[in-house]
Amino acid sequence: MAELTAGARVNAERVKEIFDTEMTAAQINSFINVAHRFIDANLLSQGLAATTLEDIELFLSAHFCSLNDPRTKSENVAGEWSFTVQGETGMYLDATFYGQQAKLLDTTGTLDKIASNPKKATVTILQDVT
Repeated sequence: MAELTAGARVNAERVKEIFDTEMTAAQINSFINVAHRFIDANLLSQGLAATTLEDIELFLSAHFCSLNDPRTKSENVAGEWSFTVQGETGMYLDATFYGQQAKLLDTTGTLDKIASNPKKATVTILQDVT
């Protein structure tokens, strides 16, 4: 079972208050831990209030959970079923309502800057010619 990282600002019950899911507390804890480490690495030194960091951690945790467990809406039109994934979304933090909310709460613009400038990986292939 995934335990929460020491100092985590939220817990699985708080995430379930805003994100309806069948995920276990251990699964949610894994995503909370990722959100917590991300915030500590990128936002802790930005001067945001502790309550704001807590709110951002909550929404980032729900964002990561929802990428694993996307919200869908079903509808029956003229006897045929269809579904859509939640809301108008984009890439990175814009992929979910929760990521969009986390960006909105970050008044420093740090999350927006990170999301609009993702790091790119490069691969170098060396060939042995002997």
